[in-house]
Amino acid sequence: MAAQHYPLVGDPLYGLATPSGKGLPPEVRQTLLAFPRQALHATALTLSHPADDDEITFASPLPADMQTLLAALRPLQSAT
Repeated sequence: MAAQHYPLVGDPLYGLATPSGKGLPPEVRQTLLAFPRQALHATALTLSHPADDDEITFASPLPADMQTLLAALRPLQSAT
C-alpha cells in the first residue's frame, strides 16, 4: 500500500506507525495516535477450497475500533 502512496495507519514498517497529526484537529490526532494496530480489514474473503475447488467465502463486519477511526476521519474527507 505504501508503494501506491496509501500508507496504513498503525503499520510500523510501511505505514504511519506514529503519525504526527500535524494540522489535524486534536480529536482526530488523538484517535490516530491511539489506534493500537494496523488499520487493515477485509469484510469478505473468497477462496477456493484446496480439496474440491469449491468457493468458500468468509465474512466479517468492520471492527468497532475501525468504525471509530473512520468516523473521526470522514469529516476531513469532505473538507478537502
